[in-house]
Amino acid sequence: ENVINEAIEKGIAEDDAQLLSFFYTDASLIDKYVDEGDYLYSKEYALSTIESLLKSSREAAFYIQSVVSTKLKTKEQVRFYLDILQVLFSEILKIKSNASTIITSYDRIFKELSSKVSNIEDILQEIMITRGRIDLNLSLGSLLDHIAFTFIKGDE
Repeated sequence: ENVINEAIEKGIAEDDAQLLSFFYTDASLIDKYVDEGDYLYSKEYALSTIESLLKSSREAAFYIQSVVSTKLKTKEQVRFYLDILQVLFSEILKIKSNASTIITSYDRIFKELSSKVSNIEDILQEIMITRGRIDLNLSLGSLLDHIAFTFIKGDE
């Protein structure tokens, strides 16, 4: 929490400070990376993914397949996207378990998703497995498709 407060004191937005505190333990590093392209794009796509999931699992799957997989071209970009998704879904799972969260900026969305999405654990597990497969030289689009299908599986 000190890192988050220090980052906010440096002028970093609260949501960025909270999110980046999962990756960096120093406010100076958060300040250094907050404006980097890979972070900004990955954050945008991860947040849009969960906002799409609020509408429907099929909407989220479509977003991943039509936007994320076409925009994120490198392993590093996909890895950061998955890392952010993992953090977001971990926070949703905490809310579902009535545990306290670090990222309070998105509480409304997290609370809605925790009650709406039945397979949060499965999605989180698939994100973690997929992240581990990035270095196997599999198609990045295929890896992202697999996550998209996991979203839809919860509807069955």
